[in-house]
Amino acid sequence: GRCRAVGRYTRAASAVPPAASMVRSRVKCKIILPTKFVVHSAQIVMAATTMQTELVLGLDEEPDRPIVLVAKDGSTRSVKYGVLLQSKMLAAALEDKDAVQVSVSGVFDEPTLARVVAYLEYHYNKPAPKPIPKPLTSIDMAEVCDYKWDAEFIDAAWNNDDTRNREIYLRLGEAANYLNIPPLLELFCAKLGAVMRGKDAEGILALFGVQSKKPEKRARTDAAQEEKQ
Repeated sequence: GRCRAVGRYTRAASAVPPAASMVRSRVKCKIILPTKFVVHSAQIVMAATTMQTELVLGLDEEPDRPIVLVAKDGSTRSVKYGVLLQSKMLAAALEDKDAVQVSVSGVFDEPTLARVVAYLEYHYNKPAPKPIPKPLTSIDMAEVCDYKWDAEFIDAAWNNDDTRNREIYLRLGEAANYLNIPPLLELFCAKLGAVMRGKDAEGILALFGVQSKKPEKRARTDAAQEEKQ
């Protein structure tokens, strides 16, 4: 699934609630009803609206409630409930009103957990980022990302990975996929597409520290296979 996603980048008036309608009807009747009655009726309607809102919101009325995430390596991070709802996987897990801790085994370690949380906390209460163009119109992430912060975040994730096989960076993509955070997964794939663009197979292998077979060795291997046939 990840390869197919990366491939896309490498190729050149809300409805008026019933309670609000009731408020309007009371206002229209103000001329023919006593003032005290109108005010009292409006108060009742507002109370009903508040009750209706609480029923719809459910747990959302406690967005700052702390939830502890536990990564595969046992590391933990306390995050606000409202922040975690950006993850479809965590939103489903937190339907349990008594949940105070969630195990996220698909998040390998503390550095990965910290990066995911940083992304979610930055985007909390912000408009969802616009989709990244497919195919990429530029390999400069700052030119294709809706938020400058996203470009700096993903560039740092790639550039600060000092492992030869980019294992740390790849863990971020695995976590985004596991937690079902579409904008983060899209950002991860777009960066991969950007660094792979224009490179041949050997160049792509080199990005991940994989050494291709030397021509001489490859020729000997091909000859040996032909003899067996």
